[in-house]
Amino acid sequence: MSPLETHSYKDQFFEDDFSVDQCLSKLIQTANLETLKSHLKNFGDELHRQMAEILKTETEAIVNLAEYLTNLHAKIDDLSISLSQLQEQLKVLHTLIKTAESECKKTLTQKNMNDAEKNGLLARLDFISITLYVDNIIRSIENYQADEKLMCLERAVFKYSFQKNYLAQVGILESNSVILSTENKLLNMIHEQFRNGLKNNNESTVERCLRMYSNLEKQKDAEEFYQMNIVRPALQPLYTEKNLDKFNQDVNKIYIDTLKFLNVEMKILDDILQKNSDLKHCFNFILNSFWIEVDRQCRKGLPHITAPGNPELFQKRFVSTWNFLAEIAKKCNNINLVKTHPSFQDHIKRFNLAVYFEIRFQQIASQFETDLAIKPDDTSIFIGDNDFGFKLKITLDLYVALKKCFDGSVFINQLADHFMKFSMFLLSRYIMWFNIALEQKSSDINLEKFIMNSLVDIKIILDLLGNKENLGSSKNIYAIFPKRMESVISKVFDNNHRILTEFSIKLSKRFVSAYLSKCSEQLQNVTAIPRLFRRTNRNPPREPSTYIVESVKPIWQFYEKNMDTDEDIVKYLLNEVILGISEIYSTLVQDVLQSVCKTEESLRRLKNRNLSINDESSVNNSTETMSDEMKIREQIKLDIKYFITKLTPVTMPTTRDTLDKLNQTL
Repeated sequence: MSPLETHSYKDQFFEDDFSVDQCLSKLIQTANLETLKSHLKNFGDELHRQMAEILKTETEAIVNLAEYLTNLHAKIDDLSISLSQLQEQLKVLHTLIKTAESECKKTLTQKNMNDAEKNGLLARLDFISITLYVDNIIRSIENYQADEKLMCLERAVFKYSFQKNYLAQVGILESNSVILSTENKLLNMIHEQFRNGLKNNNESTVERCLRMYSNLEKQKDAEEFYQMNIVRPALQPLYTEKNLDKFNQDVNKIYIDTLKFLNVEMKILDDILQKNSDLKHCFNFILNSFWIEVDRQCRKGLPHITAPGNPELFQKRFVSTWNFLAEIAKKCNNINLVKTHPSFQDHIKRFNLAVYFEIRFQQIASQFETDLAIKPDDTSIFIGDNDFGFKLKITLDLYVALKKCFDGSVFINQLADHFMKFSMFLLSRYIMWFNIALEQKSSDINLEKFIMNSLVDIKIILDLLGNKENLGSSKNIYAIFPKRMESVISKVFDNNHRILTEFSIKLSKRFVSAYLSKCSEQLQNVTAIPRLFRRTNRNPPREPSTYIVESVKPIWQFYEKNMDTDEDIVKYLLNEVILGISEIYSTLVQDVLQSVCKTEESLRRLKNRNLSINDESSVNNSTETMSDEMKIREQIKLDIKYFITKLTPVTMPTTRDTLDKLNQTL
């Protein structure tokens, strides 16, 4: 039996991914080419027979299907002809409909245009008729009484404005000479009635005139008429150099008279607008009539009031101008108007604040720099009693400079941040002067007095510039600053407190260092005590050493001399000094005692080697007399006792612990 009989290669021919090469390569491995050829030929014959059998059984059905498809194709061809004819007919119908629609639209558009033109012609005829009617009223109105004249004018304005608004709504703008002439006549007659109403303080007449202005949409004309004929004649005489000289260059008096006009003469308009909200939204006589004229008169009549050459006068004029503008803004019910309205901003920018601040900076800073030229060893630096309690002239100069910065005749709210930075600059220059002064050589007496007075002054300055509790008190030199800067001032206080506290500590350390040097020189003599008693046969000590008396004396002298100056500062300084010298003294005493102990031990060992059994008399003598070491210890004990007794009254409780430790060294 051939191996190909059992191989399932026939099924591979019907697979989707059948490959001739792969199939042959596999079959060749099973049988040789002749055998493979024979089997493939037999398989082909078998397939041919199967196909013949299928055709015999399915031929009739296939023939019927082909016949049916042929008939269907013929009928579809007949139907396509009918559909093509229908398509052509629909295209023709669509064209006819579009043409009819276009013609209909043209007809309707033409009809609407004709109707609009007809209505426009009718409206124009009506408007011309109304204009002629109004013109007749105007001609005859002169013969009426005042009340009747105003009533007729209102009727004429109403009819004219009604027809004019109607034309505007339908999109017709009519402006021939007759109509413009009639409108100008109406406007002039309203102006006349408006002027008479203001002159007679007749609120009813003024209100009716405002409504007529509103009906004609001539609000701007009304505001301009009021500016030109009411405001200008009243304000023009005020804004002159002659009038300014009359008021001794005080522009605020001119502003007062101007505000008087605003509050008195314009009160009738303000009352009417407040009562009639519809009119209030149409007119703004304060801004568009009064303010515009004020700005014009200031620029034209008083062009030199903004010159910064005289800083005192400049500051007064700027503050007065700002307050004046604020009053106008308040009258307009908008307090932010000064900061937001372009016209107000443009007016206030005429004042060159940068130049003014530069002048003030030069004045105050140059004077303070001159004051800083004083030397710390100059006797004039120490001043007597004054209202502020300062001890040094330089501190008083700083306070005067700061007071100038925040003086009402110098300070300007709009430069608040500049003056704040300037005050910080002055304080930094003050501290720098002290740093330079401390680097200079000076005698101890001058240094002691200088530092003590400096600490007193810095304590006062710290209370003025760095104590937040003073923010709401009369001692607050920043009280002139606006409320909006409270948070900034609080931060400045924190910064000042930090700077002054750090410098106060620096001064205190310098003072303590100087005193420690002075006192430690005497304390070094404690190392000489062993030489005074060893093998000198001196009597046992009964009094403290001279060195300890001399080392304590400067402390008490300082305490008695400065106690009335500032007790807190004196006690703090002495506490630091005593703490320092106590540590120094304790170290020196320990060194001396250790040396004494070593010496005692050496002598004891030497003595033990030399003593014989029969030296009882010598031993008895040694027990009856005080040894040199005991004398040394006793002297140190007396010195420490004197040191502690003298310094305890002027020390703080924390330092007394250090003194107790010193006492325990024995």
